[in-house]
Amino acid sequence: MENYNFELEEIESCEQIGMFEDEYVYDIEVDDSTHTFIANDILVHNSCYLSFEECMNSCGWKGSEKDFIMKIYEYRLKDYISHVLQKYAEKWNGENFLSFELESIAKNAIWLAKKKYMQNLVWTDPDIHYEELTRIKSKGFEIIQSSTPLFAREKLKDILKYIFSVDDVQISELVKILKQMKKEFKLANIEQLTLNLRINNYSKYILSDSKDKTFEIDKGCPMHLRGAGYHNYLLNNSKFKNKYQLISDGEKIKMYISKDKSCDVFAFKSGEFPYEFAPEIDYEAQFERCIIDPINRVLDAIGLQTLDKNLIYSSSLF
Repeated sequence: MENYNFELEEIESCEQIGMFEDEYVYDIEVDDSTHTFIANDILVHNSCYLSFEECMNSCGWKGSEKDFIMKIYEYRLKDYISHVLQKYAEKWNGENFLSFELESIAKNAIWLAKKKYMQNLVWTDPDIHYEELTRIKSKGFEIIQSSTPLFAREKLKDILKYIFSVDDVQISELVKILKQMKKEFKLANIEQLTLNLRINNYSKYILSDSKDKTFEIDKGCPMHLRGAGYHNYLLNNSKFKNKYQLISDGEKIKMYISKDKSCDVFAFKSGEFPYEFAPEIDYEAQFERCIIDPINRVLDAIGLQTLDKNLIYSSSLF
């Protein structure tokens, strides 16, 4: 080991960035300019995304963007990258195990943050071609998360298709789309509008949900547990215990924001919506959380003004 320089560092912090249910992702982030590290004796690097727009425009290319990228990769980049990697191996007297290959081509894309993006794909390896707007790839955005309501997953994808389809997104047109979507939202089945989550640590946070007692939760109780606890509390104090079952740890539930002043959220088991005692859904708040908030992150990323819950926006006077 005398020929190697290394140091051990303690983990500085761990934080939860969201609730992803069973969608586990294991990753490592290296704090340097290359984001390169050694894993199992292999030099590892994440995918690199490049824009060829300036290059394509400078040479007066008249064909499709996809054809331009595929040709420049086949006749220039592919051999050049292999040559550079081989020279790197020879410099260090080693065998080259590295390879960089063309993985996908997107007509356009939006990055919300590191490892959170949406792409309008037109080609992926191995040589699969797509018509524009037929293959929207997403990472770290609601359209692929199992917790996202079914209605929202489909509608958010439709909005992304609109944004990808135009050169200049008009907020007025986007608001028209969202207002129509909101009408459909209020008419949809309740199970299509709810977030999908799993219950864990119920007894840790729900202190009291019994009949003839007050509903009591512990400090820091997560929203979905609060909703499940309130379901059990209302059920315990109703005459429908023979019709519905109590929610317990390990079960998947559906949750929505309610208008009940005693508890702002309510949860229930899939297929078992207790309409007899379930509090009224707050459609405005639920639509804002499931549709408007994700879209605002997209609008902010592309430099446009965001929308409030009433879909009001300011028009430029000039």
